[in-house]
Amino acid sequence: MTGLYKVFLETDASLLEINPFITTTDGRLLALDCKINFDDNAIFRHKELKELRDTAEEDPLEVEASKYALNYIKLDGNIACMVNGPVWRWRPWTSFSTPAAHRQTPGRRRRRQPAAD
Repeated sequence: MTGLYKVFLETDASLLEINPFITTTDGRLLALDCKINFDDNAIFRHKELKELRDTAEEDPLEVEASKYALNYIKLDGNIACMVNGPVWRWRPWTSFSTPAAHRQTPGRRRRRQPAAD
């Protein structure tokens, strides 16, 4: 496990997932499959990792967005999320969004005005 943590830190990974992870009958741990995502903002430090990218394994819309330093995430239906920079507030784009729907920051409640006497 410490080796996994070391790889995660040294490669600037954003995700390191092992599934399935098994214990053999003789007590050894084996990773049968693994997925690693690397931080796009740190890939300049790892030229050897950049060469391993296989865009055929990625969503074509995400590949196109990455050409412009954007992150595009396709969701079910006609909803998507396109972000650039730190994501402090996630705002999905939907076909039914209205400007009024985004006026209030999520998590904040509007205070009610006291009733007039």
